[in-house]
Amino acid sequence: MSGFWEHFDPSAVLLDLRAKDRDGILEELLAGLVAAKRLTRKEGEKALALFRKREALGTTGIGGGVAIPHVRMPGLARVVAALGISREGIDYRALDGAPVRAVFLIARPEAEEEDHLRFLRWASTLARHRDFLRFALGAKDAPELLALLRELGDAPG
Repeated sequence: MSGFWEHFDPSAVLLDLRAKDRDGILEELLAGLVAAKRLTRKEGEKALALFRKREALGTTGIGGGVAIPHVRMPGLARVVAALGISREGIDYRALDGAPVRAVFLIARPEAEEEDHLRFLRWASTLARHRDFLRFALGAKDAPELLALLRELGDAPG
């Protein structure tokens, strides 16, 4: 795999999140992964419980309009990721108190610790790129948003 952006299936890149709260966003993004056949329905339910437990420990809303919920999931065969955009913004209880407009959701197998940390650093750096949120909110479709991940993911902030 040449880039972390390749973990995002276009059908699990949602440009118009409908949910208005953190739980709803997690459910919507996981439903996208199930629809994309990246997770089974049973794995989606298990993942939702893990994401809720993770958020109870502390928010993954890193600030600047971005959240990066992430979990280790026993039995998962490979990393799965979804990306959602909320044009209105949602109360995600982010560290800076600002509404979240982009959510990177990442689930990984238990054994991939080092790669997972690199993935989180990549997503965090990308999310803090000066142009990311503006361009992400302007994306017309999933391929355009994935092209943005590819382009900005390797660019200096």
